[in-house]
Amino acid sequence: MKQISLSLFLFSLLTISSCRRNLDDGQLVYEGKWESAEHTLIIYSHGKGACIQKKLRLRCNGYVTITDHKMVFTSSSLDSHVFRVKFTIQQKPAVDANGITYMLLDGERFEQ
Repeated sequence: MKQISLSLFLFSLLTISSCRRNLDDGQLVYEGKWESAEHTLIIYSHGKGACIQKKLRLRCNGYVTITDHKMVFTSSSLDSHVFRVKFTIQQKPAVDANGITYMLLDGERFEQ
C-alpha cells in the first residue's frame, strides 16, 4: 500500500512540475496584469498566473501556456473555480495611439 501511495505521489509531482514552464523570451510581452471589462489576467514570467472573471468572481489559478494563437490558463490550485480557461490571441500586445499597451483575446480588449 505504501508503494502505491508513493508511486501516485511521484506521478502527481512529475505531472504537475512538467506543466509549469517559464515564458519564452518572445512571450515576456504578456507578463503583468491585464484588465478588460470582463476579466483580469495576471501572468508571471515563471509560467504561473490567474484568470478572474469579474462578474461572477470565478478564478482559475495555475499555469499559463501561450502559443502563437492561444493562451490557456490551467488550474493547479484547490481555490480555483474553473479548471481551464482558453483564449484565442487576435492581437499580440502592442501600444495604441494613446500610448496604452493592449492585446485582443477573443474580441476582448485587455489593457495593462
